[in-house]
Amino acid sequence: MNMHRTKEKGITIIALVITIIILIILAGIGLNLVLSDDGIISTAGYAREQHKIYAIQENLELKKGDLATQEEGKLDIHKYLDLIEEKGIIDESDIDENHEESYDVTVEDKYVFLVEKEESGNIKIEYLGKAGNITPLIEVIETKSTTNSITIRFKLKYAEKYRIYIKEKDEKEYRQYTEEKVNSKEITNTIENLTQGKDYVIKIEAEAEKGPKAEKVIEATTKTIDALTQANTTIHYNPSSWTNKKVVATASTTVTGYTLQTSKDGKKWESKASQEYTENGIIYVRLIDSTNQEGGSTSGNIDKIDKELPVVTDKTTATTNKITINATDNASGIIGYAITENATTPTEFTKCNNTKNLSVNIENKIQGTTYYVWVKDAAGNISDYKQVKTN
Repeated sequence: MNMHRTKEKGITIIALVITIIILIILAGIGLNLVLSDDGIISTAGYAREQHKIYAIQENLELKKGDLATQEEGKLDIHKYLDLIEEKGIIDESDIDENHEESYDVTVEDKYVFLVEKEESGNIKIEYLGKAGNITPLIEVIETKSTTNSITIRFKLKYAEKYRIYIKEKDEKEYRQYTEEKVNSKEITNTIENLTQGKDYVIKIEAEAEKGPKAEKVIEATTKTIDALTQANTTIHYNPSSWTNKKVVATASTTVTGYTLQTSKDGKKWESKASQEYTENGIIYVRLIDSTNQEGGSTSGNIDKIDKELPVVTDKTTATTNKITINATDNASGIIGYAITENATTPTEFTKCNNTKNLSVNIENKIQGTTYYVWVKDAAGNISDYKQVKTN
């Protein structure tokens, strides 16, 4: 008998515990239904909010009718704004111009409406959202490039801050370039230290005060400095003919907007158009911009400096009254010869066609006389004399 009563008490306690657990679960469900984002209280608050927004918009719509009555059916958006300001619906500070005949109007410092004149003549009134909680708008106005930078000009609305990201087109990951607070409607930002002739992808990310975000992706290519070529570059040599002295090479180009540089070895560059040469060589020419980005180069040859003396060879011979001159020159070529009766270097020469190998007979010479034979090349070099004696 006692054992039976003990079992009944045990069952009763278990049932009580289960009942309490069920009641706690049901209470939790009930609280969730009342307090959660989708709960009764939240839903009721949302409904009141929507009703208020509808009431404000309806009031704004009614004021269009008042204006139409005053203006004989015509709806001027500026007069409309003046009217709702006079009625105390907004203050002057609540009006924010988007562009001509398009405005954002904030009512009760909270509810933002678009007020815009349509082509039909009607004034459109559209609820946008709560101030600080509207998805930002990004409008790119202009993109400009240099050889090492990209400048973007854009407008932001409903944004508290913005970030700019950039990557090369073939890269996977963006890198953040800047993050700033929005302090004006129109923003200009220049991304620097880029590589010339590269395709870039730029992402603008704007964030509202209470979290909504928007982004705009644009592409831009940095400029390339024009490569100098034989077609767009002129190199002037002074003198341009053969010489045994110096040559000044001066470069110029039809390409403008950059700094012209020249070099003798293609490594050490100088920002000047001319280089001076005492030996044959090469002048290299290129363009650079203000950030020392460089363009492709062209070159010119200095190849008419000749300091090597022509040679009167041992084949130069004499008979009783004739001298046969044989001479060679490896560079500019022989252009004249002379025969004297002393070892003083002559100043006048008999001209001949330019030749690397000279062979000429000079007759009517006096027999038994010692003569000195000379030749001169196109660079002005005069050979050492060759002494011969007629028989």
